[in-house]
Amino acid sequence: MRAVRVLLVDGFAGGPGDTAVEPVGGWLAAAGHEVQPFSLAEGGFDACMTAAEREAYHTDEPLITPEARAAADAVLAAEAIVICYPIVHGTAPARVKSWQERVFVLGLAFRFAPSGRITGALDHLHRALVLGVADQPAAAGGPSTPIARWRQDPGRRNAFGPCLARSFWLSSNRTCRSRYVTLPAGSDRARRQITRWPAQATR
Repeated sequence: MRAVRVLLVDGFAGGPGDTAVEPVGGWLAAAGHEVQPFSLAEGGFDACMTAAEREAYHTDEPLITPEARAAADAVLAAEAIVICYPIVHGTAPARVKSWQERVFVLGLAFRFAPSGRITGALDHLHRALVLGVADQPAAAGGPSTPIARWRQDPGRRNAFGPCLARSFWLSSNRTCRSRYVTLPAGSDRARRQITRWPAQATR
């Protein structure tokens, strides 16, 4: 198994929640992979797409801000992506959605074939893992947590996390093996997911 360049995207705002991200980087590094951390909070992704970006989105040059260009460069340098974020009101924080909308644009995530058909452009992306972390683990006999409610939601297949994982697959010309996993905070499942994940990254 060869080492791969992994972009580790931190969707937390800072503080105690970051403990959900730091071990992931440690496990990947211990497996011999090259890990590039990228904090969305520090990278300027607290807001939604601006009016200027919405207008540029429909042009051939949609990456018009420094933060979007920096994030795009990080994506282009990665062979695999892991994004970890807290589940807020059953979905991802605004900064995570902002990152997807402002970076995965024409020329980077997709392109138009001569026939007019849309195809993925991230041919170098082989693996993607989306980790949504609930605020607390479920207590026996206690009220349901956000993660438990998410599992009971019949519309969960259309939730943001699975859609984000699917977008990685679509952006890679169907060559990327992507997955979305929900985890209660402090769950040992995160370690098990990550320790299995690198072995599958180059298959």
